Amino acid sequence: MIQISGHSDDIISISGLPSGDDEISGDGANFVIGRAEAIEGQDAQGIRVKMRYVKGGVWAATLEPIDEGVVCPWPVKVGIAGYTAVVIIECPSDTPVTWKKVRVTSR
Repeated sequence: MIQISGHSDDIISISGLPSGDDEISGDGANFVIGRAEAIEGQDAQGIRVKMRYVKGGVWAATLEPIDEGVVCPWPVKVGIAGYTAVVIIECPSDTPVTWKKVRVTSR
């Protein structure tokens, strides 16, 4: 299970990684949970999660398919905890997770 949420005004927390929990500094990041491309014997699968610190001092999450025809095979839950959206992807513990920091300019 992977969980992504915001903390303070400049930290994104991600837990459930095979390497342990992590924090990303900044006010935005794009995550890919799963594989954007097929590998031998396995289809592409997963979901894209965009976390942003937005106007009003809250964290927002946007969920997107990775690409046309790429299925997310896992349950995904979205909730609110205080001032942050919380995204939980109930995926296997060895699911690949990548991210890229982005700068949010519209606060």
